[in-house]
Amino acid sequence: MEAIIAEQKQNIPTQTSYATSLNNLAILYHGAGRNADVERLHLQAIAIYKTNLGDSDLDYALCLNSLGSFYYGMGRHSETEPLFLEALKIRKEKLGETNAWYLVSLNNLASLYKVMGRYAEAEPLYKQTLQIKKSNVGEKSQSYAVTINNLAQLYEFMGRFEEAEPLYKQSLKIRKENLGEDNPSYALSLSNLAQLYSSMERYEEAESLHKQALKIFAEKQGETHPNCAMSLNHLGKLYISMGRYVEAERLLHQALKIYQEKLGADHPNYASTLFGIAKLYQRMDTLAEVALSYYEKSIAINEKVYGSSHPKTSTMKSSKAKFHYKQGDLTASLSLLEARLDFLENHIQKYFNYLGESERESFYINLKDDFEQYTELAFREYKTHPELLTTVYNLQLRYKALLLNTTNQIKQRIISSGDRQLIALYDEVQALKQLLGNAAALSDTEFLVQRGAKRDSLQQLLADKDQQLTQLSGFYANEIKLPKWQDVRDKLVKQEAVVEIIRYRDYDYRRQEFTQMVRYAALIINAKTKEHPEVVFFGDGEFLESKAITFYRNCIHAQIPDRESYKNFWKPLKDKLKKIEKIYFSPDGVFHSINMKTLFNAEKDLYLRDEIDLELITGSKDLLKAKEASLSQKLGFLIGNPAFGGKVDFTSEERNSIINNLLVNIERGEGISPLPGTEKEVQQIQSLLKNNKWRETTLLNGDAKEEALKKMLKPNVLHIATHGFFQGDVEGKISYTTNPMYRSGILLSGAAESLQKKIDIRGNGQLGKEDGILTAFEALNLNINNTDLVVLSACETGLGEIQNGEGVFGLQRAFKIAGARTILMSLWKVNDQTTQELMISFYENWLSGLSKREAFDKAQTQLKEKHPHPYFWGAFVLIGE
Repeated sequence: MEAIIAEQKQNIPTQTSYATSLNNLAILYHGAGRNADVERLHLQAIAIYKTNLGDSDLDYALCLNSLGSFYYGMGRHSETEPLFLEALKIRKEKLGETNAWYLVSLNNLASLYKVMGRYAEAEPLYKQTLQIKKSNVGEKSQSYAVTINNLAQLYEFMGRFEEAEPLYKQSLKIRKENLGEDNPSYALSLSNLAQLYSSMERYEEAESLHKQALKIFAEKQGETHPNCAMSLNHLGKLYISMGRYVEAERLLHQALKIYQEKLGADHPNYASTLFGIAKLYQRMDTLAEVALSYYEKSIAINEKVYGSSHPKTSTMKSSKAKFHYKQGDLTASLSLLEARLDFLENHIQKYFNYLGESERESFYINLKDDFEQYTELAFREYKTHPELLTTVYNLQLRYKALLLNTTNQIKQRIISSGDRQLIALYDEVQALKQLLGNAAALSDTEFLVQRGAKRDSLQQLLADKDQQLTQLSGFYANEIKLPKWQDVRDKLVKQEAVVEIIRYRDYDYRRQEFTQMVRYAALIINAKTKEHPEVVFFGDGEFLESKAITFYRNCIHAQIPDRESYKNFWKPLKDKLKKIEKIYFSPDGVFHSINMKTLFNAEKDLYLRDEIDLELITGSKDLLKAKEASLSQKLGFLIGNPAFGGKVDFTSEERNSIINNLLVNIERGEGISPLPGTEKEVQQIQSLLKNNKWRETTLLNGDAKEEALKKMLKPNVLHIATHGFFQGDVEGKISYTTNPMYRSGILLSGAAESLQKKIDIRGNGQLGKEDGILTAFEALNLNINNTDLVVLSACETGLGEIQNGEGVFGLQRAFKIAGARTILMSLWKVNDQTTQELMISFYENWLSGLSKREAFDKAQTQLKEKHPHPYFWGAFVLIGE
């Protein structure tokens, strides 16, 4: 090649054949790692093409793309983008959007945006490329595998691991079939999947795949190839996580040497390995000066290549902050951590405006640890730096129940928009969710037969449309005003306070990971708070979440005096709340499982409800929400005493199945007991509503069907009196049960028949036929937007899976998202007769003119006079108004 170029240079230096040879030689040098002359050769070729053929020629575009690829590989991303964009434009104009060369440019640009952290721009480009490739070359082509691999990597970077894994596996399978198991491209897929497993803490699987990839790279490309360095780097970092420090150090230094020789000491891959060694030395608690030097060098390289606001740069600075804290430099640590918080706030606003609901959840989960770690540090250092408490409170204010609030607000924005097209898209998304949810436990084959489409195709369709819906709603476009704790304080009147409960874990700053030690704290503000919130600590969180809550529940169920729970769950707060008459209480963790009003002060012989006015809120942000007008209509929808279908006979095998396990928390018997008391309850409420000139629909016995509930149209009041259930974690069962929204619900007419498999509960049998078991997932789509009151007069309807900082995933979350303003729900199995009395008193009080909260408090007081133990009057809690 060099001899040919020399001859061409002597004879016709301006001909395009000479430029082609220059470009080819540059590519050859790049592949061989001879980077010194690559840029010069590409630039020469580009100049010749532009002079002879103009700046719209395809060969000119090829040279632009080649130089861009070189810059990309060298980490010179700001120089890469204009080259890729120009090449893309030429190929689109000359070849069209279905041409293979256009798709190469599209994929390259998407990959550039991915490494630059511009995820919102990368994802649609990858999806566009995949769609065209699917039509052009099919889903089994090597070209298709490349783009699938790249999209999977994007999802991994965003923390969307469940979406990334099947794509990585698909890419791996295609490459295995097309290229064989000894090809470097196949090894690259192995390496990418291994990295994902490492992020998911599936370390043994990750190690096996990394070793396979390293062996292939070494045999096919040589032990000093950058791909070998990549595998060594990844494997070394994996060993850090596994505590195998000696092996990790050896592998990381091997990788560092190769990167320095092949790519140079200013390459981001070199920086990545330096960063790994710095974290290793921090874990080993040795060579602190070297670790600091490596942190600084790796950050400097990343800032030069990616910029200071790139996710990788921010992550490196966050680790350096923890290093400084471990070394006793709080000032340096806080400076970096506060910059990290600013980055995360911008990151959330930047990406929440285009992600669908499930994507937001995956994305946010991977950011929450940073908020928790800052909280832990602030609580360690608040005595000398009380201003840290203001930041912690602001984090709670902005991000507690973030996913719930975002989903609710996007929904309200869509419904109130008046945009028919947007509302139609919203309805389509809800229908797809319902379709997938109803058939959650079907196998893929059963799903295809019963639903006439592949499950993964519908899941992808749902994800795309949900993402489109968020973007069109414009929720996060230009209107995010981050609230501050002073905004909440200014809403309080004299003798009012807000209590924010915070569950957090201890953090190990040497290992840079959370420990198993759980703690609870409360931040308190009142109308007179000036400088910062006050903090109270509850001590050992593990005790609260095990012995303390068990004791509380046992005393409730056994109907015996409880003189300890007040001390455990309230007394630490008491001294900070002197002269306070009303508290807005925002629970977290185990506090979601307690009715605080039932705590008994043995010293004063009073329950907490009689000591202080306590109002349950989701988070402090509730106090900042504008009060919405109630629906003008007076319409009630009442359900009670469903005809479940009689006795359910189970074989021993069926008793162990996930579906029939749903009955464990309903009744320890062989059937679903009828609820004649709920029929009386509903009939009395029906009479009260009629006497107050309400219109109502009342469904009892065989009419209390799931179909009817789903067809209901926005009542003011929805009252459901039946059996409720929440099934805790069930190990080794069908995968769909990992979603807590499928493991809680209520039973309606025909539920026993479904459990007897007269109707197939796994997929609602025939299309359009409901199974009589309304799960929380299905309740998400009920038509109750702006419904004033939902009463779940059933056992344990307030229970669910508690997620730190997000609340309870179960029926209460479902009805909030569906649109209920106020929810009355239960925390434990309730006595049928006393529940009936409580509900009738509540409606009588409310319809007489009291607020819902006043009416409920009065009803509890009335019931407490007849039945003093909180088992009877304390099961239900009101949240929302």
